[in-house]
Amino acid sequence: MKINFLHRVPSISKLSQTASSLFILLVLVACGGTGAVATSSAVAYRATNTTLQSDLLPYHDPTYNFDMQFPRSWYIGQTSGSGYGIAAASSNDPTQPRAALIVAVEPVTGTLNLVQAASRAEATIQGQAGVTGFTIDDSHPATVNGLSAQERSYSYTLNQQSIRQRSVYIGDQHQLYDVSLVAPRALYGQYDQLFSTIISTFKGGSP
Repeated sequence: MKINFLHRVPSISKLSQTASSLFILLVLVACGGTGAVATSSAVAYRATNTTLQSDLLPYHDPTYNFDMQFPRSWYIGQTSGSGYGIAAASSNDPTQPRAALIVAVEPVTGTLNLVQAASRAEATIQGQAGVTGFTIDDSHPATVNGLSAQERSYSYTLNQQSIRQRSVYIGDQHQLYDVSLVAPRALYGQYDQLFSTIISTFKGGSP
């Protein structure tokens, strides 16, 4: 998997340089772990007429036909590899701490079980080199503009760096969307509310 954040939103291109292990790991639809789970009430995310803010720009995905908004100043690219994904980062400098917004898409065949889909993604991340101490901090059902979803919050260590992650697994008729915010623990609080706003703009693209 290769990724290089060269373009500011809304430019999209195929990417060529290998990024840091954090972003390679995340674009593998890696999101999870084991341990005690705090379960909270269902959350409903819904776009309003005032959702579009000056610091966000709308994005339409030409491959899977979904719509959402990305931070205007972030760098965005399309991942290359066996899966399809869009990744945006708060900086294009891999030597500096940065937050990432990852959207991975997987076609659905048969009946989609979002809880099982989350568990599969969680097993993937646990198998990645450098990941230790993974815990699920919160787990609850959600809806995103009428689509069924499951939301998870995670903590783990990646190559001795403390990471926080929020993942929302969204299902429509033909696709599973894994939308995640990932950041070093020290930066996570700066982007948590922004992620909620971004999730509220998501609209699935299945016909």
